[in-house]
Amino acid sequence: MKIFFCFLITCFLSNFSSCLIAQTSIVKTLPAEVIIDYGEGKPANSFIPNQSLGFGIDGHEKGDNATMLSAANIIAVQTIGLHNLSYRLRTELGMEAWHWNPEGHWSDEKDHQGYWVSDTNSTKPIELSWGYFLPRRGNTFDQAENNSYSRIDDGEEKTFWKSNPYLDAYFTGVPDSIHPQWIAVDLGKEKLINQIVIHWAAPYATDIRLEYANDSAVSDFNGVTILDPYKESIWKPLPIVYRYLIKGGKSVIHLPKIIHARVVRIDFLKSSHTALPGSKDRRDSCGFAIREIEVGILKNGLFKNYVIKGKTNKTQSTVFVSTTDLWHRSTDKDVNTEQPGIDFIYKSGLARKNPALLAAGLVYDIPENTLALVKYLHRKHYPILGLELGEEPDGQYISPQDFAELYLQSAKKIKQEFPHMTLGGPSFQGLDFEYLDDPKVDSWQAKLYNQLKKRNGLSFFQFMSFEWYPLDDICAPAPPQVIAQRATLTTDIKLLLGNILPANFPLYITESGYSVLGIEPEVKMDGAVLNADVTGQFFALGGSKIFMYGVEPGYLMNESDDCKSYGNLEYFGLNDEGKIKFRTGLYYSSWLCAQKWAQPADKNLEIFNAYSNVKDVDGNEYLSAYPLLLPDGKWSVMLVNKNPNTSYNVSVEIQNQKGIHPLLLNAEVYQFSDKQYQWKADDENGYPRKSEMPESFILKGAQTVSLPAYSITVLCQN
Repeated sequence: MKIFFCFLITCFLSNFSSCLIAQTSIVKTLPAEVIIDYGEGKPANSFIPNQSLGFGIDGHEKGDNATMLSAANIIAVQTIGLHNLSYRLRTELGMEAWHWNPEGHWSDEKDHQGYWVSDTNSTKPIELSWGYFLPRRGNTFDQAENNSYSRIDDGEEKTFWKSNPYLDAYFTGVPDSIHPQWIAVDLGKEKLINQIVIHWAAPYATDIRLEYANDSAVSDFNGVTILDPYKESIWKPLPIVYRYLIKGGKSVIHLPKIIHARVVRIDFLKSSHTALPGSKDRRDSCGFAIREIEVGILKNGLFKNYVIKGKTNKTQSTVFVSTTDLWHRSTDKDVNTEQPGIDFIYKSGLARKNPALLAAGLVYDIPENTLALVKYLHRKHYPILGLELGEEPDGQYISPQDFAELYLQSAKKIKQEFPHMTLGGPSFQGLDFEYLDDPKVDSWQAKLYNQLKKRNGLSFFQFMSFEWYPLDDICAPAPPQVIAQRATLTTDIKLLLGNILPANFPLYITESGYSVLGIEPEVKMDGAVLNADVTGQFFALGGSKIFMYGVEPGYLMNESDDCKSYGNLEYFGLNDEGKIKFRTGLYYSSWLCAQKWAQPADKNLEIFNAYSNVKDVDGNEYLSAYPLLLPDGKWSVMLVNKNPNTSYNVSVEIQNQKGIHPLLLNAEVYQFSDKQYQWKADDENGYPRKSEMPESFILKGAQTVSLPAYSITVLCQN
């Protein structure tokens, strides 16, 4: 069989002392070779681009969706060529209940409150949807707008925190102690304590366990206190034998001795299953509820409370909880944050009539509302790539075991009526295996998978998803971080596939980008190069689907207090009228991946391993290759090179059972470098002083191809 080649080549520079690519810098040219390991013809992986290569859409502040996703801007998004939409759910990060359809019904219709289920029909197209604050919230901080607070230390006896009722024995069928709920109160620094006062609501706990932790258990991230409640080594038991005593709705717990404590934790092991007067909903008596808590020292008959009360997250002590009740009211609508509506994403051209990967609430929603969403989608005959249950639960303080229980409750309802629906999730914040002693046991991913296996629930879990934003060191030079991420992703995926998960388990990156922060490298060649690199690398490692984030046009921002770095994860920059004024390098990077590298889009493409002879002192490859074998016998290969002042004349060779053979390159070439794209930094007014489509030219009988510094090149041999 005659073999042809098509190469996507991404080149980096190697002078890491500078993040800028200076036009006047001296660029040397060196020879390099790339070897494609064809072996016996067995690929490392395969994928169909129009089912595997997509982009993400998220919720935004009031009015931003209308601006970002105008008809003209959607047409611009379509020109990238990415196929599938991944719908992101901001309400889960903001600890809000999602009314995906503004029309629906309350469990308490008379008072417009209780548990919400959206209707499976709508009298008008769903253009926007909203989240609703949870008035029984326990956590002080969330991972979205951070515009609410804990009801455990708000100083109001009328308000209270309540745990998720769906984790009660009534719904799980197992004792409450199997899914213990908990709260933890941070005192700000280590204090001397000997007394805890709990002001109960209903239901209260008839059995509890008390623990404490010291200063080393907590950390600070941008002014927010971080705690890992499931790291067992940080907790010490409080030295008491607890016997439950309630009098007047209050428990006063005396410790036999004074303790130095920073964080006090209370585990709730058994519920009273009582409810507040007038309750008619069984869920009101499920779980545990607390109005207020006090932790301090009793001395000479006087009690000093160290828990600071306040009605904002900046004026109260930080509280962490396992879960929160989904009960809310019509008046709790968060009007300042909007999700694109279900009908809008399918009818506006965003989904382009392709199947979309959708998300549904789980930690902050009820199974009945999620099932109603699936019914609505099927009634509308909208194509669905899959349904992701939950989003970033590893940042919500729920345990993997509790999440698995909620997952199975929703999944079983869905599968009972829609057995062919593909379910999975839960879009982990990241992998972060390097911080764990034994990721095969200790990681969130392992605990979730093992719990589902224990519960005979693996048939309901058909893919695992996570986000990939590897680079957050804003002030450090970008190129060394871009190089290092390759090794990190390789290590993490190899841990997942074949160790934590079966080797062939479907793995999705449902949000991919340079960083979670808005920083300058995202709008420079750094972001473009990393985007192409991660795309090819993920498929080569066995990944199933990847969705790039940032196609929504936006504005530049600076999210660092330590250095000035204006940027954003955006393919397009907007002017003050909401019209696109420029394209960033990310646009051209994804355009090359989708329209030149991974073609034909509707066929199964096989990817093979490859390697180069260009590495840094730590063994990281400057040139890395990702070869695709197309159905007609042609090839498509993506390469990544990271050397700042060096371009390469690259020879491409193929290794099979008969040896290594050089390839002559008769090819169409598409090339993107600083010849087409250059960024001009100017704080929030930064812009590309050059932003052009990749150039194209022809190679005839060449033995090498010349790669400009910091470039992406596609060669299609013909």
